[in-house]
Amino acid sequence: MAVDPSLHCHECRYCRSGRGNLCDNWAAIGVTVPGGAAEFAVAPVANCVKLPEHIDVTDAALIEPLSCAVRGYDVLKSNLGSEVLIYGSGTMGLMMLELAKRTGAASVEVLDVNAQRLETAKLLGCTGAAARAEEFDRPGGWDVVIDATGNAGAIQDGLGRVAKGGTFLQFGVADYATTAVIEPYRIYNQEITITGSMAVLHSYERAAALFASGVLDPAVFISDRLPLEQYPQAIDQFKAGVGRKIVVQP
Repeated sequence: MAVDPSLHCHECRYCRSGRGNLCDNWAAIGVTVPGGAAEFAVAPVANCVKLPEHIDVTDAALIEPLSCAVRGYDVLKSNLGSEVLIYGSGTMGLMMLELAKRTGAASVEVLDVNAQRLETAKLLGCTGAAARAEEFDRPGGWDVVIDATGNAGAIQDGLGRVAKGGTFLQFGVADYATTAVIEPYRIYNQEITITGSMAVLHSYERAAALFASGVLDPAVFISDRLPLEQYPQAIDQFKAGVGRKIVVQP
């Protein structure tokens, strides 16, 4: 069984219009109520998705972040043959890479300052991997630019890399205080779209189905499996940016 952590009030204007991820009273299992790190957790039946027998439940920890990535591609509505640039090759950036490959992208290039993570992007078949966008020969920019870092510098750089008629997706979670400068005339004149993708929306069951079909390789995406006793170590490792998805097993 896998659990969609989203908890919506079903009463506000956003819930009533089918936009539960924008709920005025947004809550989530593991964020506002006890979740997977608690001794006991409760989930609504409607949030539970039965998994096929061949799925290892410890691997199924990848379904929730995948459902966020699926939501991101729902927002993008990208065209076949798009040239895609992704900032960040952590777990989320790599998931966006895998989905880009499967939604008809002509090329998918990945940026990261972490050389080890870029090696994983190469392993997954990105078109190119580099530390700086200048290393790619794309003077006209990219049709789709995705920030999967939340880093102010990456966001600012990415906004300037969008091709005419292209789209910038803010997918990474930035700090509340993060700001970026836009060029209103360029947005108008080149018909550039800037949009965001918030959490999960009608995408969890589809993510579970994609995962069951093998869209992600758990051996690649899960870099570490640690016992519960090493939970503090897992947190420290995550903060240090070492590895990819870290699974803590009871």
